Amino acid sequence: MDDMFNAAIEKWSDTRLKAFLDARGVPVPQGSKRNELLAKVRLHRHKASTGYSAWTFDTWTKENLGKYLSSQHQKAMEKLSSNRDELLKQAQDAYASASKTGGSNYASVTSYMASATGAAKDMTFNTWSKDDLRRYLESYGLKTKRDAEIDELREQARQNANYFMYGTLKQEAGIFDRAWSAGQWVWDQLKIGALSGRAQGQKAADSAKDKAAGARQKVDL
Repeated sequence: MDDMFNAAIEKWSDTRLKAFLDARGVPVPQGSKRNELLAKVRLHRHKASTGYSAWTFDTWTKENLGKYLSSQHQKAMEKLSSNRDELLKQAQDAYASASKTGGSNYASVTSYMASATGAAKDMTFNTWSKDDLRRYLESYGLKTKRDAEIDELREQARQNANYFMYGTLKQEAGIFDRAWSAGQWVWDQLKIGALSGRAQGQKAADSAKDKAAGARQKVDL
């Protein structure tokens, strides 16, 4: 699990590594070298991005970015033909401005985010164009094959987005889930008569289940 995460971030640009830390409120000293950035990202690999930030919009669709900007009294819905990157920058700038101003402006922003539909937070990339997917991957410093199929681009975007938003938490939740399910299946199939052995195995399975639930809760937050 950690090896897969490390292999992914090794390909990220310095800008995206800094963004990973920024999304978690981790300070990045000016002039940090790449190996220092990688070390910090690895250190915080078990931490999901918390709260709201400019990076909350990172995977929003053009339509949802437009709706957000329109909620902030900017006529972005009229500009949906614009490049998604332009809408993303407008959304991030609007958020940064509101967070600095505070008061009712910031309350309005956080209220909108709290009530945003699941579609606004959707990271399946199913409605994205090839060009938007390529540009999103380029924001990580990743180069895509010219003949890549759209499903391949979606999967690559989804994997990197999950690492960026959740670190290794989503993988941990999945692994613990599988461990718990496997443990249950083994006990149900073998029907071990030795009560002490069964109790010990059940305890391990229950422990895996609890850890999976904890990891999922962090991901949901």
